[in-house]
Amino acid sequence: LNAQGFALEIWHFPFLGGTSSPLVLDQYKNYKHILVVEEHIPTGGLFTNLLHLFNKSKLDSRPLHQISLPFKYSHNYGSQADHFAVNGLDAAGISSRLSKILTL
Repeated sequence: LNAQGFALEIWHFPFLGGTSSPLVLDQYKNYKHILVVEEHIPTGGLFTNLLHLFNKSKLDSRPLHQISLPFKYSHNYGSQADHFAVNGLDAAGISSRLSKILTL
C-alpha cells in the first residue's frame, strides 16, 4: 500500500492500558482512517477501548475500523499463521481490508 502512495503507520499496544494515553488523542486528528487489528473477538479489546475513549472525549469515531476474529467458535485447526489467514488477519487480509477502507 505504501507503493501505491498511501502513507501508513503501525502502532502496537501490548496492553490495553495504553489506549488512555494523551498521545492517542493528540494523534487522532492526523489520521483519516484508523484500522484496529485484533487477534480475538470483536468486543472487549482495543477497538472497544478506543470507542469508549473517543466517546468520552467527544471525538468522531467514524475513522475507526476493525478486523478481528469472528464472534463464533473457530472450527479451523493449524498454526497461528493458518488461523490468521483463514480470518483475514494475515498480511493479505489486512492489505485487502485497508484497500477497501482507503477508497471510502
